[in-house]
Amino acid sequence: MPDKQPIFLKSVIILIACSLFFLYAALRTSVQRAACEKNSGIITYIGNQFGRFPESPKDRFIQLNGKAPVYKIFIGKSKTDIKPRFEQLDKLKTGDTIIIFFDESLFSTKDPYVNYSTTFIDKNGEVYYEKGNMQRPLAIGMMIVCLLATAGTYLLKRLGKIR
Repeated sequence: MPDKQPIFLKSVIILIACSLFFLYAALRTSVQRAACEKNSGIITYIGNQFGRFPESPKDRFIQLNGKAPVYKIFIGKSKTDIKPRFEQLDKLKTGDTIIIFFDESLFSTKDPYVNYSTTFIDKNGEVYYEKGNMQRPLAIGMMIVCLLATAGTYLLKRLGKIR
């Protein structure tokens, strides 16, 4: 019979660390406007295709003042898409003055030419876009899986299956 490896402590430490990370991720996904960076300007381009990106009915690209970055905004149209909480981007047009709020945090892809992290868009104090939030339920689900695995590891230890 093979010797039991002492993995209990290592497993519990790793699983608790993962649980704490997912707790942080769940709390961090609720971004408020005050915590976001913002950029305001005149829309010089708005459409569903830009540069190297192919045309897509699920995306909108907005450029302000004719300068980088271009804001790539996922609006989703299918039942399975992670849709925005609120979206009326098709009412915006070239020449409108807007404020784009974005969150370039730990979970964002940094690109000097394209910003993927738009969270809100306002025009004249009215909301035109608010990002949906599938990351929070996913992070909570993963945290629960880690906690269940921790409980399972403890049970295996109590049963003498692991050291």
